[in-house]
Amino acid sequence: MSNNEDFFNARKTLKELNFNPIKELILLAESVDTSPQQKISICKELIKICYPKPKAEFAPSDVVHPDVIELVGALPEGSDEEPIRVRIT
Repeated sequence: MSNNEDFFNARKTLKELNFNPIKELILLAESVDTSPQQKISICKELIKICYPKPKAEFAPSDVVHPDVIELVGALPEGSDEEPIRVRIT
C-alpha cells in the first residue's frame, strides 16, 4: 500500500468514526486537567499543522546576517510589567 493510500484510508476511517484529531487536541489543550507541559506539546503539534514551515528557496550566500537581534518576551494581556528584552550582538 502506498503512502497516499494509507493517508486516504486513515482520513476515511476518521470520517467514519466522526473523529477530528485536531479538534480533540484543542479540547485537551483547553482542559484545566491538562498540565502546562502537555499544553505546550499540543500547541507545538498544532503549529506544525496550521503554520507549516515554508521551504527555503534561496542560497546560503543570500542570507543576510544582522548585526543585532532583539528578542522580546510576551506577557499576559493586561500585565503592567515590562517585557523581557534580550539583545544579541
